[in-house]
Amino acid sequence: MRKWTLIIVFLGALFACETSLEVPDAPKDLIPEDTMVQIMEDVMLLEQYIQSRYPRPDQFELCLKKSGDQVLEKRGMEYERFDRSLNYYASLDGKMKELYSMVMTNMNQKVNELRSQRAKNKL
Repeated sequence: MRKWTLIIVFLGALFACETSLEVPDAPKDLIPEDTMVQIMEDVMLLEQYIQSRYPRPDQFELCLKKSGDQVLEKRGMEYERFDRSLNYYASLDGKMKELYSMVMTNMNQKVNELRSQRAKNKL
């Protein structure tokens, strides 16, 4: 009897925890994926630079926020639009992984191009 009680409780908990995986509607001002990837690249590079200069989070947090705002401003974009787009892409199954993969591919390509240029300059 105890075994059945545990099974029933487990199944009840399982069905109670089931969540709806509805994808929200895309924002009307959704940032296109290619532009989002470019912004993410800029922010990642910026974050790495700032963290290398300021090792403690309390030191680089404000600097990162201001610099991130400048990245968006450079593209004529407001943070709210970026946030809406980021939240939408994050709600899509596997989309953020895909976007980060594109970021890494682009960054690796840029590193290889710089290495190539450096090798040519040494000749």
